[in-house]
Amino acid sequence: MSISERDMAEIAADAGLIFTMMADPSADHAGNGLHMHLWLRDNEGRAVMAEASDSHGLSDIGRQCVAGLLAERSLSGRS
Repeated sequence: MSISERDMAEIAADAGLIFTMMADPSADHAGNGLHMHLWLRDNEGRAVMAEASDSHGLSDIGRQCVAGLLAERSLSGRS
């Protein structure tokens, strides 16, 4: 899933910048990359975000997690 990459590209574009996952896109500037993994587990330690039968591989809880992240992004003024 590449929701975070798309969101980062939009945030960068809003700031007049270009988002890249390259470690060092320019010889003139310091480079950096971002890679995140998110997971939630229930009280028994079972992963609860994935659902193999879903078209995007997300359970209802996984969808709610993503929705919350996107809502927080919206509340912070990044649309």
